[in-house]
Amino acid sequence: MYMDFKRAKILSNYLSRDYAETVFRFLVNYKDVSASEIASRLNMHIRPIQEFLETITQYGIIEKE
Repeated sequence: MYMDFKRAKILSNYLSRDYAETVFRFLVNYKDVSASEIASRLNMHIRPIQEFLETITQYGIIEKE
C-alpha cells in the first residue's frame, strides 16, 4: 500500500491516541473482541473505538474476520 504524507498523518493521529496501546493489547489478547466490548471495558463511547479499528483495518494493520 502506498503511504503518502496525508495518509501517514491520519494514521499517526490514530496511533497516538491515549487508548491506542490498550486497544492493541485487547486485539492481541482477545482475537475476536468487538468494538463495543473494548469500549465497554475502557468505559468509552463506542464511536472512537470503531473509528480507530476501521482506520487501522484500512491501513492493513489488522484484518477483519
